[in-house]
Amino acid sequence: MPMFYNIISYWLIGLLLGYHLTFARDMGPAGMWIGMIAGLTAGAVLMLTRFLRSSARMVRAGEAGQDVTPGGVNPDPGRSPGP
Repeated sequence: MPMFYNIISYWLIGLLLGYHLTFARDMGPAGMWIGMIAGLTAGAVLMLTRFLRSSARMVRAGEAGQDVTPGGVNPDPGRSPGP
C-alpha cells in the first residue's frame, strides 16, 4: 500500500501540479517546487493516516488479548515477542 501512496502523491499530485504551475501558470521553477512540496505533503498525510489506523487496530487487538505481532503470528504464544 505505501507504494501506491507514493505513486499517487509524487507522480499524480506533485509532478502534475508542478508541471501545471511551471508551464501553464508561467511560474517557472518555483511552480515545480510548489508541486513537489504539495506531493510530499500529500504523501506524508497518507502515510500518517495509514500509521494511525494500523496503530489503533493493534491497540484494539492488544486490549482484546489478541496477538499483535507485526505478521500476526507469534511463534511462541506463551512468551511475548521482544528483545
